[in-house]
Amino acid sequence: MRIALSAIVMLGLAVSSIWLLQPDLVIRALHLWFVRTETEDALRTRLMPHVDLRVPDSPGPHRLVVLVPGCLGWRGQMDHWRQFFSERGFATLHVDSFTPRGLTAPRDLEAQVCEGQSVFGFERAGDLLAVLRVVWRRADLAGPTVFVGESHGGWTVSDFYALAGGGLVPPNIAGGAAAPKDRLGPAFLFYPYCGFGSLDGDAGWPPGVKLTVFLGGKDTNADPVPCRQRNARLKSRGAAVNEVVFPDATHWFDNDRDFDLLPHRFDESATRDAAQHIDAVLAGR
Repeated sequence: MRIALSAIVMLGLAVSSIWLLQPDLVIRALHLWFVRTETEDALRTRLMPHVDLRVPDSPGPHRLVVLVPGCLGWRGQMDHWRQFFSERGFATLHVDSFTPRGLTAPRDLEAQVCEGQSVFGFERAGDLLAVLRVVWRRADLAGPTVFVGESHGGWTVSDFYALAGGGLVPPNIAGGAAAPKDRLGPAFLFYPYCGFGSLDGDAGWPPGVKLTVFLGGKDTNADPVPCRQRNARLKSRGAAVNEVVFPDATHWFDNDRDFDLLPHRFDESATRDAAQHIDAVLAGR
């Protein structure tokens, strides 16, 4: 009994030491316990009927933006940002990770995804990579891809960049190659989840990529404190991170609809300011 107890204590100390030095290694190991692993081709086959790619009619090639909604799926604010980027000549891509897994009703999304029971951010990162692998081959699309992630989708985009930066394949893909760093452009995260289970970028971060994180000072759905701590760590490693905090903003501050699904306050001023920040980054400022 003493030997068994000592072994458990030693194992705990070892894991704790690794956690302190390289927390992403522990998270990566835990990932493998929670996701279904399949080949990239098999995953892509399941996803493609639920992919919405919209390319402008004007002559290309066009920049591409990937729009990744939160745990309740595509909502009003995503319509706003799709129109925003379309007006600037972008092609837009949305990969629905939920419908292929049998999750469509808000109550099921709330219970399974929002409560952290299934379809994790790192899993959706694998979904994005499986689809982008073929989308990036299109001749009418060019240049670094822009990513916009909201809430759970912010977790997805952040993990996508952390995995790519570390040369790692998402845990739900068996074999294959990591996302090419040279295809990754600026990322914009709105009130992302940054808690346990998400990656800190310890294994690496795509060099030279600008990350803008929009946080609400009165967000009670996704705690902004872990995000601010992560932003500071990324900055200390040389990442180009711009943190924008709107003191009076809630979760979903950019959504002027869906008040019955999640209590929030639409903040027109913060939404306008966020758009100006995005325009500045797109213009190279």
